[in-house]
Amino acid sequence: DLIMVRSDYSYLVGEKDYYGLDENGAMMVGWVRDNEDSSNDRPTGGDSTKAWYYYQSNGKQVTGENKEDPNGNWKKIDGTWYYFVTEKFADEIKEKTNKDVKPNAILAGVYIDLKDGTFYLNNDGKMATGVTKVADDTIVSGANINEETKTIGGIDICIAGNGKVDNGLKGDSYYISSYNDSKTLSYKKKDNNKNIIGKIENNVTVISGDVFDGKVRGQLAKECLVNFDGNLYYVDKYGEIVKNEALVIETENLGDFKVVFGSNGRAITGKDKAGEKVKAGKTYTVDDKIEIEILGLKVNVFDN
Repeated sequence: DLIMVRSDYSYLVGEKDYYGLDENGAMMVGWVRDNEDSSNDRPTGGDSTKAWYYYQSNGKQVTGENKEDPNGNWKKIDGTWYYFVTEKFADEIKEKTNKDVKPNAILAGVYIDLKDGTFYLNNDGKMATGVTKVADDTIVSGANINEETKTIGGIDICIAGNGKVDNGLKGDSYYISSYNDSKTLSYKKKDNNKNIIGKIENNVTVISGDVFDGKVRGQLAKECLVNFDGNLYYVDKYGEIVKNEALVIETENLGDFKVVFGSNGRAITGKDKAGEKVKAGKTYTVDDKIEIEILGLKVNVFDN
């Protein structure tokens, strides 16, 4: 027997299979918006108030039910992964973020913690991969964020091929491990960096300051020093590691220190004599101070 369970043209057959009939009594197949309009062949991000459902070729609706994941169900459709949510999880998201998510519809426009990791589902509901610019007003749920961050937008994030948000040094860029990544030190060239403080500890000048002002894990870091795998790097305002270049670090209380980055982007280290010459694009001379410490790493300083 067919039992109508909702007022949106969706029907239950047996105990678990949903089918859709449009207003003319025809069986719904493919993408359906709000379980009413089948004029679009796939989800689009133009209207975030609409819920998108999917009916397979046999008429069965893809639902959020999944024995392995209590929150929802991944489904690959036309080569793209989508995430369909359960009623319980839809209610949880709405409670946390105020975003109106419908049961058995796809998640869209969210950066969110799911069972197997953190994912970004764009405004079309597609699981993003690769380095991706997040759309404006993207809802954030979980995902190791600052509690003040409710939405994000316009930032680049790194996503692995399996859709999970990634972090670390990737190519010539660094993606933060959390919104307050302790392996970073914010430093903007040509700015009055009053946050940069020098302190003498055991005859070594230790430089400290604020971490990169991030929003979420996987975000592209810009204008900051980075400690990655025991090497010091500097990423510029474009998020690219500088190479064969010097950076003058201005401290509020102990003056300036010049650090040099080699052809691999790593700060020069290991020189123990003042006056020693180093080639990195141009020739630099080790300063009398010899070295300083940044982010737990000792690096050489230079006087020209």
